[in-house]
Amino acid sequence: MGDEVLERLNGMFGLAIWDTRRRRLVLARDPFGIKLIYYRIDGGRLYFGSEIRAVRAAMLGPTEIDPSSLNLFLRYRYTPSPHTLFKGIRKLAPAPS
Repeated sequence: MGDEVLERLNGMFGLAIWDTRRRRLVLARDPFGIKLIYYRIDGGRLYFGSEIRAVRAAMLGPTEIDPSSLNLFLRYRYTPSPHTLFKGIRKLAPAPS
């Protein structure tokens, strides 16, 4: 079904699908953005997980706070996608509805 499978899903989800024919990875979230997917691209590699802890565990060395994202958090009480409190780690925006 390819990417069309995402249109058939209903509910809360955060998933990764490896398309063997096209040799590509599809990461997706539900339209309401309930389930999170965090990711980091570093040196041509993609690290991702449903918790930021998983991405941080794959990083070498300590993670640094992103000052601009911290400012957003203090202003709005959350960090809008694609920002997270950590430099180099992003969160996938909710799927379009």
